[in-house]
Amino acid sequence: MKRGLALSILLGLVQPESAWAVETRAAKQEQRRASAYHHEGFRGRFDLGIGRLAAYGRAEGRSDRRVSATTLSWSFAAGGAITETCTLGGMLAIDRAHAVAARDERSGPIDMTGVDIDQVFWGPHIDCYLTRGEGPRVFFAAGPSELNVDKDGESAEGYDGGDPSPDPSGFGYLIGVGYDRFVGKELSLGLVARLMYAPLSVRETDVEATVHTFIPMLGLSLTLD
Repeated sequence: MKRGLALSILLGLVQPESAWAVETRAAKQEQRRASAYHHEGFRGRFDLGIGRLAAYGRAEGRSDRRVSATTLSWSFAAGGAITETCTLGGMLAIDRAHAVAARDERSGPIDMTGVDIDQVFWGPHIDCYLTRGEGPRVFFAAGPSELNVDKDGESAEGYDGGDPSPDPSGFGYLIGVGYDRFVGKELSLGLVARLMYAPLSVRETDVEATVHTFIPMLGLSLTLD
């Protein structure tokens, strides 16, 4: 059979397949694969990555403070499909700070030994793929956020060095992009990048303080239908 096909090509009876035809066939095969594997119905997603906390604090009658740290960041989101490509649900995100460094604009570096910082966020979440199957996606969430500051397992002292202060809280925003590839009919893995911003505030006995936090994160994503 192969000998006959080769002879036919040499005689001009059968034309060899063009590069364009090969690419077209490959594209159709990929399209069929993507249509066979797509997210629908209930969806759960877990993200895990490394981030960077940058916080800027200001209080009435006090000098400004800046805090930076590397974070271990994770989030879980779940929801139901509202279109073929979009899911609406809720998200919980926690950024755990490590190697915390802080500086007072007047007095200089602040000793952060034994200080732990967690940025906690939860709220409604929408996640949309740009195609029906796998590939790029974008997501957005907005909701309450809180900055938990503990020292040696207890609430950190107040802004002025007094009694433990309440944690700064407010409303946060989270936006991100990702890219997924299916590894099973209902399971996909991918990369994710997100940015969280939260303008927070806290009031002590006689001090009104505001804290703005920024946390960019890059990590891995697992999605299960």
